[in-house]
Amino acid sequence: MTGGAPVSSRSEVRYGEGAALWAFAFAGISFYWAAGGTFGAITIGTQIESYVASVPGFVIVLWVDAVLKSLLGVLALALIFPSWGRELPGRPYLPPIAWGAGLAMAAYGTVELSVTGVSALLMATGVLASSPKVDWVGIVGHLALWDPYWLLGGFLFLFAAKTAGARIRGQIIRWIRSASHLR
Repeated sequence: MTGGAPVSSRSEVRYGEGAALWAFAFAGISFYWAAGGTFGAITIGTQIESYVASVPGFVIVLWVDAVLKSLLGVLALALIFPSWGRELPGRPYLPPIAWGAGLAMAAYGTVELSVTGVSALLMATGVLASSPKVDWVGIVGHLALWDPYWLLGGFLFLFAAKTAGARIRGQIIRWIRSASHLR
């Protein structure tokens, strides 16, 4: 497989760019929090904020999280820029990696949205007893922002992986067919 075939469709570019934008925006938030920023942190929950403040070295987890999210952005871009694949020996594995990441993110977003949503509904209606210390800001933050954001990222990566996987499979098949006549 010499060189990279052109990107097969506008949807491939859109999904890949969307997945990259999603990941880099998410990484930016993590870098901001790792550097000590606090704006928007309340949307995750006050219990998390107090945990971060009380556990020395937790900032390292935030830095690692930010780097991993950045790598997701690079993965998304590698799916739509075939020339990047020349330097990557595992190029055919990029779509399956993106599939796995997309499935994990979509599952996480779905489970969190469902569990948090049902729990909040049951507490709000009085079916489930709730403590006066319930962090409603954190619950609303998850329901309105974080859980849907994970779900969106999952779907973007799944669609980007699907379109890039079809292109890469086509490249492999063309390469095999072109090499067979050399025998």
